[in-house]
Amino acid sequence: MGSAAPKDHVYDDAGVLSVTSLRQLRSQLTGIELATGKTVDVVTIRKLSVQPDPYDFADTILSRW
Repeated sequence: MGSAAPKDHVYDDAGVLSVTSLRQLRSQLTGIELATGKTVDVVTIRKLSVQPDPYDFADTILSRW
């Protein structure tokens, strides 16, 4: 795995999130990370490529980052 996750918690590849939604999500996800030490990321994609294995799908998403 050559790619690291982005520093931002939200990757809106589909372009469906408003500026306000992006700001709120980033704030809430950063709050979760600070409170728990766990990272949660949100990804929207334009087109779902059919990959039956969730790990392969996740690798495909991470490689786009």
